[in-house]
Order: sequence, then C-alpha cells, then structure tokens
Amino acid sequence: MDKLRTILKKQPYWVFLLFCILTLLLYYPTARAGFVTDFLQWQINYEKGSFADIINCFGYSGLHQFLHLVFYSLFRMLGRDSILWYVLFSIFHAGIAFTAFRVFQQIFSDFDYKEAGIVAFTGAFLFLINPYQTEVLVWRTCIHYIIMGFSFLWIIKLTHLWLIHQKTKHLIYLNLIFILALFSLELSLAIPFIVGFYTLVWVFQFQRLDRFIVYSAKLLLPLVISVISWFSLNKLFLGKMVGHYGAKTHFEFDLIVIFGNAFKFLTKYLFFQRYWKHDYKMNIWSYFDSSIVLIFLVGLGIISAILCFVYFRKLKTELRLVGLLLVLFFLALLPIINMYFYALLYIENDRYGYVASIFFCLMLAVILFSFPKILRYTGLSLFTFVSIYLTIQTNHYWHQSYLVHEKIIQQFDFYDHDKIVLLNVPENIKGAPIFLSIKDEYYSTIQETLPMKRLKPHKGEIIELAYFNLTDVNDGVNVKVKADDHLLVDCNQWGTWFWRKGIGASNYENDLYKVKFDLKHYNLYLKQPLKNTLFLYWNGNDWKRVER
Repeated sequence: MDKLRTILKKQPYWVFLLFCILTLLLYYPTARAGFVTDFLQWQINYEKGSFADIINCFGYSGLHQFLHLVFYSLFRMLGRDSILWYVLFSIFHAGIAFTAFRVFQQIFSDFDYKEAGIVAFTGAFLFLINPYQTEVLVWRTCIHYIIMGFSFLWIIKLTHLWLIHQKTKHLIYLNLIFILALFSLELSLAIPFIVGFYTLVWVFQFQRLDRFIVYSAKLLLPLVISVISWFSLNKLFLGKMVGHYGAKTHFEFDLIVIFGNAFKFLTKYLFFQRYWKHDYKMNIWSYFDSSIVLIFLVGLGIISAILCFVYFRKLKTELRLVGLLLVLFFLALLPIINMYFYALLYIENDRYGYVASIFFCLMLAVILFSFPKILRYTGLSLFTFVSIYLTIQTNHYWHQSYLVHEKIIQQFDFYDHDKIVLLNVPENIKGAPIFLSIKDEYYSTIQETLPMKRLKPHKGEIIELAYFNLTDVNDGVNVKVKADDHLLVDCNQWGTWFWRKGIGASNYENDLYKVKFDLKHYNLYLKQPLKNTLFLYWNGNDWKRVER
C-alpha cells in the first residue's frame, strides 16, 4: 500500500497508462460499433459541408460551434468508420478518469483527507469501469459529453486554485473553458451552480466565510454574464432561448419529476438498477413518483444540509467530502433532470449521467474507505466485479448491434426495384441502437445508409413500415399473406415488439395502407394495389421477399 501511495504521488502518469490499457481492453469488442443513427446524419452533413459550416452548426438548431469544431475535425482526420475512433474515445475516457484522479487528489489533500491519493484513484477507477459509460464511449456522436467531462473537472480545479492563490490567470482560464463548454452542450449550464456550491463549501472548510460574497462575485459574475450573453445569442440567431431540445424541454419545472428523477439517478448508480428485471426496478422507481415519499426525502435532505453547515467544524472530513460530492452529483444533472427518465432496455440516455457519475464514483470511494478494511475491500471488490461484468455484457450488445447493422446493409441487394416496402427493420438490440426509428415511414434509414456503407445509393423509393427491437442477433419476423390486400407480420420470438418514431408502435394509416398493431404482430391492409412494389422482411438471417 505504501508503494502504491508513492506511485500515485510521485509517478501519477502511470495511472493514465493503466487507465488507457484497461479502457482499450474493456471496449475492444466495440471497436467497429457506434457508427449508427445520429452519426450517419452528421456524416451526411459533414461530407456535404466544410469548416465554414461550423459557424451555423451545419444547419442544426443549437449553438454548438465548439462541439462541431472538434467533431468535424475528428471526422476529417479519422474518417467515417475507422478503428481510430475507438482508440481515441478510449484515450479520452481514460484522460477524464485520470483528470478526475488528479483534481480530487489535490482537493482531498488540501481538505486534510488522510487517504487522498488512494481514494481519488479508487473513485476514478470506478468511474472508468462503470457500465453506464458505454453510450458515450461507443456511440461516436457523444463527443460533446467527453468535452463536458474535461470542462467540468478543469473548472473545478481552476476554482479551487483561484480560491487558494487568487491569481487572475486562473479566472481567465476558467471563463474561457466555460465559454467553450457553453458552445458545446447545454449541460454546461450546471457549471455556475457547481462553482457557487464548491465556493460555499471551500469557505466553510478553510474558515473564510467572511469572504464568501466577494469570492462568489468574482467567480460567478463573469459566468452569469456569459450565460446571459449565450441566451441572447440563442434568441438572436435561433429565435428561441435554448436550442437543441428547446426551452419547453429544458425549462419545464415539475418538482415531482425533478426530485423524482434525482433519486432515480442516485439509486440507478448505487444499485446498478437499470440492469434489474424491468418489473423490479420499476416498482422501486415508482416510489419516487409519489409526492409523499419525495416530500419526506427532500425534507430529510434539506434538514441534513442545514445541520451539516451548522455543525461543519465538528464533521469528519469524510462526511464533508461525501456531502460535497453528493451535491455535485445532483448539480451536474440539473440541465437534464426534468427530462424523461429512460428505464426501458439498456444504454439509451445513459450519457446524461456521464459527468455526474464522476462525482458519484468519487463519493462511493470515500464512503467505502470510511469502513473497516474487511468491509471496505469486500465492497470495493463487489462494485469492481459487477461493473466489469456489466460493462463486458453491455459492450457485447454493442458488438451485436454492429453485426446486425452490417449484415442488413451488406445483404440488401435489391437495386433493380424502384419501389420497396420494408415490413420490419431492426431498431436496437437490448438498447444498443441499430437503425433510427424516430421519423415517419417515408424516411428510410436503410436508403440513407446504403451510399455510406455500400457506396451504392438506391435511387428508388423505400418505405419502412415498422421497426422492432431484438434480444438476439437472429431475431426476425415471418409474414403470412391473408389476402391480396392483407398481410400479417408476426415476430418469431417473445420479448420483442414493434417500434415507430422511437417508441412502441401504434396504429396509423394513410392513403395507401392501414397498419394495426397487436402485441407481437401487426396487420397491414392495403387500400390500393401497390403494383411493381417489392415487399421485404428481415427474418433474422437475411431479407426475404413476400410472395403475393
């Protein structure tokens, strides 16, 4: 243990090398995965555009200029589906974990925490191997969350340094990073709250409470001016206060949803709840939709916070750090806490908690090291084993997603037909995305993908009637011709269902046909004879023609 302390203190860059190797090994099965859905959308925009289009974000409704500067530059350097994306994202993730270790090693040490280096290393390690990180690391469009990880940590470091040394350069660097973060992702709006709270805890820790207002003004005033300017630019150039998901989504303040989601995120990370059976996790999370339960929990939290500040000097350092990191965890979720908490399947929207999980894992490390050795190492071993096991399992789903995606595209060889109707398209496998289903049937993800994967576009019309989720790479459907104008499309297996526009499919119709869904099958009723139209379905192994 003494040797480890020496390495962590005097040769810390060995930690970065270790983190890089671990990440590359854990995520090797995903080396070719993640170039799906939104990535293909950006690939189209990037191949049509140039560096000059960064200024208008390639037509996207959001002020994300720095994000696109980074993303577009990487796209031009690495190409459309190079294995170098996997290498680079692994190094980025290891870099964030290493940065978290170094930043909080210094903070813990300055807070007179005895095991600063080992605990900071443990928290960073738990963050590195957490199974909820796969969406950010594998889905290549998530570079903005990588930017956020570095930004949050560096801003906390610079805040800490400025509070100690009062050097102007620290303030300048802090504000420059914040401006870049603002023009990368709306999650950065949490940063002023984090800076403010960290400053409050710092003045209590170092008994400088009389300087709180002065310190807060110097730190927060420039950040607030930047935020106001950013909102103004949104209104000026986009016609709305917030781009991306929009003001209606970001500014919907339903306290039941906000506090309920906060506790859902906490138990999700603490107990790996997303990997539980659906009924079990929903039964637990449903308690956080109850106003009575939330009033009790929030009231308990407020009373605890007040007591912590009143008796701050009497608290052990471990308790101070746990309180600090717990609040940082919640604050890092602020911009997305009112959004839909996705609990179905795995992976989707895990990216929302990527930055917050840094603080959770560090908090968990502090808690574990407050226990006697036998409990400490038992708990640490358990969390490590479960994390690695679930990360390997989740990365296997990503690998399967890649295999299905490639198989579907490579076996699509129907260029001699001008009109094609696809009766089913794989949407995801266990939550790992395959093809995008958020648009209507007149938008074909297959048709969009063909010129990028096969370098051979289909110039006719392709209609995609329904999508379905997979539990295995061989999942598919069968089709029965009930009449000339009636087809029955039925899933071959249980545990899958039909999707449309990103959710479970519901009945719809147009001038050409009517689609009626019922559990694991649907009926297609043609209103007009679709002559010279090829009907195809995916049976789990290849595309099959419907013989009518």
